[in-house]
Amino acid sequence: MGRPLGNCAKTLVSVAVLAGFAVAVPAAAQQPTVVKLQQVFVDLPSIKVYMDVLDANGKPVPSLVAADFKAAVADRWLPVKSVTQFQSTGQGVAYAVLIDTSLSISMKRFEEIRAAVALWIDRLGANDRMALLRVGTKPEFAQRFTASHSDLIAALNGLKQNSDRTALYASLVAAMDSYQTAGALPERRAIVVLTDGVDDDDTTGRTSDDVLKKINDSRVPIYAIGITAVPPTPSADQSLKTLAELAALSNGLYLPLGRALIADLYEEIRQVILRVYVGSLSCDSCPHDGRPYGFKMVARGVGSDVEQIILLPPDKQEPWDKELRVWIILALVVVLASLVIGWFLKRRKGPETGILPIIDLSPVPDPLPPFPPSPSRPPGIPIVFAVVGKQKKYQAELVDRIVVGRGSLCAISIPGDDSVAEHHCEIFQRDGLLYIRDLDKPGATSINGAPMGPNQKLQSGDKIRLGGTDFHILVGASK
Repeated sequence: MGRPLGNCAKTLVSVAVLAGFAVAVPAAAQQPTVVKLQQVFVDLPSIKVYMDVLDANGKPVPSLVAADFKAAVADRWLPVKSVTQFQSTGQGVAYAVLIDTSLSISMKRFEEIRAAVALWIDRLGANDRMALLRVGTKPEFAQRFTASHSDLIAALNGLKQNSDRTALYASLVAAMDSYQTAGALPERRAIVVLTDGVDDDDTTGRTSDDVLKKINDSRVPIYAIGITAVPPTPSADQSLKTLAELAALSNGLYLPLGRALIADLYEEIRQVILRVYVGSLSCDSCPHDGRPYGFKMVARGVGSDVEQIILLPPDKQEPWDKELRVWIILALVVVLASLVIGWFLKRRKGPETGILPIIDLSPVPDPLPPFPPSPSRPPGIPIVFAVVGKQKKYQAELVDRIVVGRGSLCAISIPGDDSVAEHHCEIFQRDGLLYIRDLDKPGATSINGAPMGPNQKLQSGDKIRLGGTDFHILVGASK
């Protein structure tokens, strides 16, 4: 299995619109208008991407082939070797389904959830796997990943509403962790949750920041259905807003329940998960230095958001080769230990006369003190630049300062806007506060509709304008 993509990057790739990359289509409605990356797996030189391609009506674009796509990675364009519909590959999906067992969900809703999940279990394919996780006072698996329909139904029927708290964030973290410990699972993965979004956990201490960090590490899409509180309250609305943002940042999907049937929304999510294209490409010339690089897919001239992938050295060793190397190393250790023991016994025996040598009993000087430990890197602050009116986002981690501009080496790189300078502005922290200042020329950046000062304070939710683009800034827990 390949290595999943990372996030919180220090380097973004600059990509340009590919001129002339278009293919005639029968109708305008079938022309791609959105390319959404859902998962990317890297095992150099191979890169595999799961992506959703939609038209202007939000419908999936059919019949795309490899010639319709190009990919940009590490500052270079790459051809796509193959593109197939996921459902035609025979691959399975590993679903982690979270079920809210708190008393904040009505009994009627709870029974509707169980009935909808039972229907989903009945539709699982032979290569699919599913886990059921109870969301209550603390996360608890009712059933680990399995292909057994009967085991899943038995676990589902055993769920009861018996929790007065909802550890939602801890449960999302536990679901993402479960993919790392479950052994062999399908590459296509999805976390599905229906909840009112409220996290009133007073036991685990997990927060939305913990979920965001885990998203950056594991990159498993979250597909969430939100139940609006009746009557609505500001805190409940904010909880659902945070859940929607987490789903978007994971490359998943958020759907409000509204007046729809729960079973219908579960089926809509299932179809979104299954309808994706699987693209394969090869990058023999890609650097593999463990650094994050920007990655983008283009379908008939329409590009996805820039995502981050970690390019690690390929592992060429076959399993038998690895095992042989282990045995060789063990044999060398045994031989070396035998030589050391023999040399020591020979010294103790002394010359051939059989007289033991004189042993120096003078005190041994104390060993030199160890080198002081290297200072650890302080934790950074997640910063998200969300384009106003679009789903596009740029992300970075602020430790001391981050530079924003058009240049590919900027922490936040904004390609395609010539009105943005190569190094446009920077964000830095001082005495626990965030500031932003221009690097190109004074007044090149405005904040909340007004020109900003030399060192302007910055808060989460502020609206800034760089060149011809407006962004909302999301900082830390505000994401």
